[in-house]
Amino acid sequence: MTRASETDGQPGRRAFPITPDRLTIAAFLVILAAPSLVQLAAEAVRGQRPAALQLFTRRPTPENLRAFEKSLQDSSVTVRALRPLMQAAQWFLLRNAGEKAISGCEGWLFYRPGIDATT
Repeated sequence: MTRASETDGQPGRRAFPITPDRLTIAAFLVILAAPSLVQLAAEAVRGQRPAALQLFTRRPTPENLRAFEKSLQDSSVTVRALRPLMQAAQWFLLRNAGEKAISGCEGWLFYRPGIDATT
């Protein structure tokens, strides 16, 4: 491939110009990959084996897959860092206490399963 064919024969023009749609795709891919890369880096710093490899140590039964998913969620650096911020934003911006809470008078919060059991 010659230099002219890489730039469509026009000097100073890139073969793959940066366009808004390409930037959006790149940002989306970074958002998808970032939590996994952060988790891998955190586990490497701690000297641990990547938790995602646990998937290959057991038979893929529904129970084992649920347990695997739960262990990944519990050990996730990203979840532990972002969940409190998202819950605070959900409460302060939307006044939504979440699926397991009911907001009462004067800012009181009640545990939904407890309310459901008494009514």
